[in-house]
Amino acid sequence: MACGRGSWVVGRGYRGLQRVDNRFVVSFPRYIHLVNSDFRNLVVWQLAMDLADRAYDAAELLPASERFVLNVQMRRAALSVPANIAEGKGRWSIREYRQFVRHARGSALELQTHILFAGRRKFLSEEHVGKLIADAEEVVRKINALIRYLNRQAKKPPVPTTHDPRPIEPNEPEIETRSPPAAPPSPASSSLPPGSAASPSARCRGSCEARPSDR
Repeated sequence: MACGRGSWVVGRGYRGLQRVDNRFVVSFPRYIHLVNSDFRNLVVWQLAMDLADRAYDAAELLPASERFVLNVQMRRAALSVPANIAEGKGRWSIREYRQFVRHARGSALELQTHILFAGRRKFLSEEHVGKLIADAEEVVRKINALIRYLNRQAKKPPVPTTHDPRPIEPNEPEIETRSPPAAPPSPASSSLPPGSAASPSARCRGSCEARPSDR
């Protein structure tokens, strides 16, 4: 893993391990205080869950002919709003968090379209449609406020880094290589007499004595 001062090495929106002053330095996400809180504490997520409940109740009032069309579309769009907010809250960068919140905003507008269409087809009463649209618009306003907040957080500088007390370990020394020990002589060769033909010393003496005569 590449380490260095100011180098972005882990994902987007936050820094990883860096090598500064012979120590490992860990730089946390810019919005680390946002990650510590639970997504269930977000007001916008709570309102989106309430909207999904009301949308599911409205989908049950649709005729049987819309069971696999408008009914399914309304349920998916309604559940996608709080699901995207929760998934974005679990991401480790403001950019990804903001992107999922924008997806939630699109799903909320899609749900409004399905509700308005159900009102036009007289599947839902005007009063029912008006309440659902008002709830959806309130969720959209909260989502817009959250997006503006994330935009401000993205412009802030990163939080101060935290130094790890562990010093960087030096490079490991090269491993010494040694030749394997010589194999012991076999029992058959050790039992032969020194002057035998199979003895290495006898062969050496024979070859050495033959050289002067050859000259």
